[in-house]
Amino acid sequence: MKRDVGRYHKLPWGGGQLTIPKDLVKELKLENKDKVLIEYDSNKRELKITKL
Repeated sequence: MKRDVGRYHKLPWGGGQLTIPKDLVKELKLENKDKVLIEYDSNKRELKITKL
């Protein structure tokens, strides 16, 4: 599992934006504006990112 630090920005309309480093985007094979499902496992205390 690759670990890295990202940032979360809360937007005025109530949504949010998650920012992750470029090298992690390359490993996840994401493109600009791709939709992802982000799930949080409270037992493992980790995020799971799945491309939709």
